[in-house]
Amino acid sequence: SFGSPVAAASIAFGDGALVCPTRTVARAIAGAGVPTYRYDFTRVTANGKMLGLGAYHSAEVAFVFGNPSVLADDLTPAELPLSAAMMGYWGRMAKSGDPNGAGALAWPKYTPADETVMVLDLDLHTQKDFDADTCDFWDALSPPPK
Repeated sequence: SFGSPVAAASIAFGDGALVCPTRTVARAIAGAGVPTYRYDFTRVTANGKMLGLGAYHSAEVAFVFGNPSVLADDLTPAELPLSAAMMGYWGRMAKSGDPNGAGALAWPKYTPADETVMVLDLDLHTQKDFDADTCDFWDALSPPPK
């Protein structure tokens, strides 16, 4: 269902090494009463397509800082609103510990009960139960510490 063994391995690595361990940490932090916010950056940049990486780890950096990096092309006019939104979220988070405000789409606090994340793409939206089944699978293989 992944199209190729390489695609399946890439998804397995991403989930097993990045996405699901992040959920484990987010659960622990949120469980300790610390306001926690998760996101999933899904924008596939030109380089992501060119390199066959899709929305690869660290592709969001160019959007957060509003400029390209070694692995990123210049932002397209269509991507500029996403970059502006992300700069706002990151700036407010750095300043106050809360990414919300200034008329931005509300970014809900993460809770283990609903696994809500902010999906960062040209169409900003939130998603509940983000990768819950996938991460439950990985947790069953190697349960997180208590």
